[in-house]
Amino acid sequence: MIGMGVMGLGIVFVVVAVVGVIRLPDFYSRVHAASILDSLGMILICLGLAMQYGFSVFTLKTLVLICLLLITNTTICGILTGAACNSKENDGSDSLDVF
Repeated sequence: MIGMGVMGLGIVFVVVAVVGVIRLPDFYSRVHAASILDSLGMILICLGLAMQYGFSVFTLKTLVLICLLLITNTTICGILTGAACNSKENDGSDSLDVF
């Protein structure tokens, strides 16, 4: 029963991330919403699944999946943000000075 609640909370975070990506005004805000909330939502969904199935091989695979999500999502968001900062096609809406 607790696993279902954790999965439901994870789904809420993913839905909020999707709404944030649609509604936020600029690229950097969208990437921030996607990286933080999407990671948290997917981790909660995976933890809820692990709680539902108890300790098994599936639980270990789910924990490995959580580690991969943490590594890949933060890396990709950092690369996207860095590429956007270094891009020559800046529309001038935000004034970020890159070193």
